[in-house]
Amino acid sequence: MNQPTQKPKKIHELIGTILNKDLKKVYDQKSSHHGSTFYRLNVSLENSSLDRIYVFKDYLEKEQI
Repeated sequence: MNQPTQKPKKIHELIGTILNKDLKKVYDQKSSHHGSTFYRLNVSLENSSLDRIYVFKDYLEKEQI
């Protein structure tokens, strides 16, 4: 059985405004993301009730940061 080497990318259309962007780091040693950095975005979206989005830098390309 062949395992894919890269996870498929999920693309969701989110329309709104980023209110605040904080760079954070995962310190939980039990987490599979331990040591990774991520952005915590406080957002105001038109088409969703989400108010906070977490984006891991490992999953972004340089142009998107």
